[in-house]
Amino acid sequence: MGEVAAFCAGVVLPTLITVALIVMGASTPGEFLVVRGCIALAAADVFCLTIWWLYRHGPGTPSWQHLAGAAVIALLIVTLPLLFRWVDQKELIAVNTPRNAGILIYSPGKSAVAVPKIQLGTSHIIVGAKEIGRDTPADVLLFPALSESQFKIELIDGRVKVSTQIRDENNKLIVELVKNEWKVLPPPGTWDRNYSDDALEVRDGSGAIVLQVKLFSDRVQIQGMWWVDLGPPNGIVRFVVRGNPTIGGQIIIIPTANKDPLPTIDAMFVYPSDAHLGELRQ
Repeated sequence: MGEVAAFCAGVVLPTLITVALIVMGASTPGEFLVVRGCIALAAADVFCLTIWWLYRHGPGTPSWQHLAGAAVIALLIVTLPLLFRWVDQKELIAVNTPRNAGILIYSPGKSAVAVPKIQLGTSHIIVGAKEIGRDTPADVLLFPALSESQFKIELIDGRVKVSTQIRDENNKLIVELVKNEWKVLPPPGTWDRNYSDDALEVRDGSGAIVLQVKLFSDRVQIQGMWWVDLGPPNGIVRFVVRGNPTIGGQIIIIPTANKDPLPTIDAMFVYPSDAHLGELRQ
């Protein structure tokens, strides 16, 4: 009975966990670390059980039990490096395959301020605690028109958290960012997206950049295009937030009836993301 329990605990359970993680699609270094640990645990248990089994039959003339035990140990020695190499390849593919969901984390730097700052792209326009008041949420005075788009910048446990939604002209949700956790509609709803640990950029079906977020410890760089209903007489408009060192910072309201080309937002990443995942433009 004890042999069965040891076999189940040391071999069957780790093997089931490994298979489950691989089948479900392990995608993070932590998950692949669990896979490697389970493989090592199962192999160690098989090795120990084999040695114990051989010891039970005692020394002497080799029997089929001894030959079987030796074959099991030889198989472990040969297959274990191959298994770990296979896991390494799986992790390399998973880590370098663009995803449609993720979490933004901070660039290294000083701690966040009492009220986070908002920077319009890479422009010199930065609105911070002094300008909007330390007890006022950062989004209230800067982007009140985006309340329906769930736009919010909060300070939670000393960390800046960004939330917003981006919809297309048919009111279809294509990007959702909830307290730094993001999800992007795959093509054809969007053309592409690129990201790194601390930045996210999304291009809509036409290829235009509709959201660009980059986190720092003391501020959030943001650019984007939202559809906003301002009510009569303006109705639904395109609300564009952009900024760079050349044009400065801009907030542009464009009526739906205006057929002029939309203002553009310069790409932060290199595309397509399949070949340039996380690669920033020079």
